[in-house]
Amino acid sequence: MELNYTYPWKSKKIFDFVLEKCSGVAINPSEFKSSGFLVAHKGDVSYSGYLDLSVRPSRFVEIECAQKNKNSVVDDSWLIVSLRDLVPSAPQLGIINSLRANSKVLLAQGTFGIRLDKFQVDPKYIVYQSISTQYRKAMSGSAVGSTQKHLRSTEFLQVRIPLPPKKEQEAIANALSDADAYIESLEKLIAKKRLIKKGAVQELLSGKRRLSGFSKSWSEENIENVCEVTTGSKNTQDRIEDGDYPFFVRSQTIERINTYSFDGEAVLTAGDGVGTGKVFHYIMGKFDVHQRVYRMSNFSEDVDGYYFFLFFSENFYDRIMQMTAKSSVDSVRREMITEMKIKFPEIREQKAIAQALRDLDQDLKVFEAKLQKARLLKQGMMQELLTGRIRLV
Repeated sequence: MELNYTYPWKSKKIFDFVLEKCSGVAINPSEFKSSGFLVAHKGDVSYSGYLDLSVRPSRFVEIECAQKNKNSVVDDSWLIVSLRDLVPSAPQLGIINSLRANSKVLLAQGTFGIRLDKFQVDPKYIVYQSISTQYRKAMSGSAVGSTQKHLRSTEFLQVRIPLPPKKEQEAIANALSDADAYIESLEKLIAKKRLIKKGAVQELLSGKRRLSGFSKSWSEENIENVCEVTTGSKNTQDRIEDGDYPFFVRSQTIERINTYSFDGEAVLTAGDGVGTGKVFHYIMGKFDVHQRVYRMSNFSEDVDGYYFFLFFSENFYDRIMQMTAKSSVDSVRREMITEMKIKFPEIREQKAIAQALRDLDQDLKVFEAKLQKARLLKQGMMQELLTGRIRLV
């Protein structure tokens, strides 16, 4: 199989630069344990270039199982390929991944191990080619099967990969690795900032942590005593693609409409559907509302609307889950909202808390935008470097 693109380099079959290969083995579900020898599954391949060995119920087997199947045990000198995919579009089929340093795994059925001739190819370059646009199109087009897409190992080994000179392979791989390292550093920083924000939300909205300059006691009221609670009157089909006003329906997506039923500050949440207890909006201005969306508005002078939004969105899901014996809630009854308790300090402290959490949220958005830009930049680099449009050597 040749990739459908005219490259400035010669191509070789994967078979021509593979020194060793091994197939994954079928593992009985009863053999999986909570600890032991690591198992790599077909679903563990990722677009990061490294096998995702995060926690899952089928992550380990007994050491004896690995010893019994020692021909399917590989270390970090091997690359792992997914030859099966449960998704019809086969997004993971044929993806090639590295193992993290000093890792050793037992390959499960649907995976395939290859050890490359490093005199001919740079393994990282091959990994990056496996997530290139041209390679992904070739894999999708070659997949067979209905419920489970698959590719035979013999067919995979016949795939032709464009190979620039070894030094250029290394230069391409290093450039893309640098991009990945930057992306990974941003992801770690964002994860840290999310934890900080989560901790701040929990502590500031409960009064466990007080902002400097505030010491007055907090109040507690039923929500019905601090705002008006009502629902809208519109249906989803009332939306207008380029409407003049926001239209809040039962999802996180905000639609548009040409009418408005309210003009002011409000908090909204889904009354039923998959967003029950999980979808929240804050708005100041003109908007309209779906008939199964609750609107909380006309806040008392003792409660700041944005503070209310923060408190409600942080605590409402836990409240409704306490009121059901099921694992999910199908719909919200009005009293679930009106009889919910809200704790709040004096209005000045509410505004200060709201601003502090807004600042944390804004800081997070700045880094999320940087991450999105870095990912797009890497995609552009791959498109240019892996096709030979830009040469590094």
